[in-house]
Amino acid sequence: MNRRALMDVGVPLVLAAIALAEAATSSDIDAPWPVVAMFTLGTTVPLIWRRQAPLVVLAAVFACVAIPDTTHNIGNSASAPFAGLLVAAYASGAYTNRRDGRIAAAIIAVTVVLMSISIGEDAFGDALFIGGILFAVWGAATIVRSRNELASALAARTVELEHERDNSARLAVAEERARIARELHDVVAHNLSIMVVQA
Repeated sequence: MNRRALMDVGVPLVLAAIALAEAATSSDIDAPWPVVAMFTLGTTVPLIWRRQAPLVVLAAVFACVAIPDTTHNIGNSASAPFAGLLVAAYASGAYTNRRDGRIAAAIIAVTVVLMSISIGEDAFGDALFIGGILFAVWGAATIVRSRNELASALAARTVELEHERDNSARLAVAEERARIARELHDVVAHNLSIMVVQA
């Protein structure tokens, strides 16, 4: 297993273990254990597929945060699910194209607004603060994606220019050989004609 695949699986599993340990030891959570398990695992395990389906993972993580938080108010008692949200927001900016990146930004905005409305005025500032953090992470990821795209385009252009240079060099060598062959042919033909005249 290469390093990238190990990170893709390892980060979500570590976050899931931390989230489960945090939920099991928290005294503030009074929700039933299946709800807590859904909340913790639903915000971490889908991150395994964050490169393949970043929008689906973002929506799933948001759903697993928003639904238990509005029904059982358990989101404020855990920090690992917020880390899952950060990773999902980063993935939605870094591993998508421009159009899907805009869709991810809309998902973040709509979810933050809906969560702030459902929470009420007392936590409205917290929801906006969290939304600002998520947008900052998403924005940083889009910058990373743009730089990676630019680097890939420059690398492809460099390879193309090297091929053009090699082709030009081969063409120049072939032209020089043809010129030398013509000169040799002319010299040999001239010498033969002189030999024929002298004979």
